[in-house]
Amino acid sequence: MTTSESMVYRVVPKCACSSIGQIMYYSDHGRFFDGDIHDAQTDIHKWAIEGSQPLIAKNVSNHSSYTFTCVRNPYTRILSSFFDKICGIQRNGKYYRGNLVPLLVQKIRNRGRSVIRTTVSSLTRSKASAASCFS
Repeated sequence: MTTSESMVYRVVPKCACSSIGQIMYYSDHGRFFDGDIHDAQTDIHKWAIEGSQPLIAKNVSNHSSYTFTCVRNPYTRILSSFFDKICGIQRNGKYYRGNLVPLLVQKIRNRGRSVIRTTVSSLTRSKASAASCFS
């Protein structure tokens, strides 16, 4: 929620939350937060900040301001999460899941290309199956 209490954003991970947080910060302060908006502890209300919880709860309960969220295509969301959390290196310089990536690389090298074909084949079947649920 902005400090002016003009809008409340319900965060959904991997759905533009950093960009929206920066825009909300800008709307109140006329500048973007210098750094990762998830690290902001002042000048914005977040549920993770104990002192902000009563203000957010009151604002939402009273419908005092514009409240919104964002959703995203589940396939692109899972891919984004995979590349960010599994393949990427986090801000602390480590992999999110420890040595999972080097372990996967080693297994793929040991088993050869059949692992990749099997994985791609199973993902394709899963995607087709999931897509039929929405048809």
